[in-house]
Amino acid sequence: MIYMNRGIFWEIVALVLTIAVIGTVSLPLLDNYVMPEKREPNTILIRAYIQESGGFDPGVIRVKKGETVKLVVEGMDVVHGFKSEALGIDLGPIEPGEKKVVEFTPKEEGVYMFECTVVCSPIHHYMRGIIIVEGE
Repeated sequence: MIYMNRGIFWEIVALVLTIAVIGTVSLPLLDNYVMPEKREPNTILIRAYIQESGGFDPGVIRVKKGETVKLVVEGMDVVHGFKSEALGIDLGPIEPGEKKVVEFTPKEEGVYMFECTVVCSPIHHYMRGIIIVEGE
């Protein structure tokens, strides 16, 4: 029979429970994670959250002039929209859990704004981001 100090026993129990909780909480976060080497080239995933939860993620995107880019915009919490008038992109409403895809090839260097086109929260008007088109 192995004798164990009660203090050590409860420390081990607490450690095992902590590891179990962390594993349970973090596993769902891995569902949408794509290893960088397996990601399609020039594909950018943009998640749309209400502005109070962070807005567009990422909010700043860098692309190369003349290279075709695929944007995958995913609604995370409520109905959102995605539009960049200067780049000729308008995905319309994006339902929670829905992904909409657009491909484009930027022809001019510059900074282009994109925005949510559906009133999604009281501070919806701040839900914006930028696409920076850099030289080849």
